[in-house]
Amino acid sequence: LAAWQGLLPITLLESISGAALGYGILWVVNRGARLWFGRDGLGEGDMNLLALIGSFWGIAQIPYVVWAAAC
Repeated sequence: LAAWQGLLPITLLESISGAALGYGILWVVNRGARLWFGRDGLGEGDMNLLALIGSFWGIAQIPYVVWAAAC
């Protein structure tokens, strides 16, 4: 909503795609862990949190956020 109202320096499309990519990256990691180990590798809250961060920072910043979180 903040991007739609012009309160963020990104567009609505960038906000939605950032949320989708942020959630999707960790969903793929969790799915891979579930197939490899037979149990979840991440909690659902991690996916939701990265989706929230992606919606505020946009799709271009997601790799930097994941890198900083890994460090």
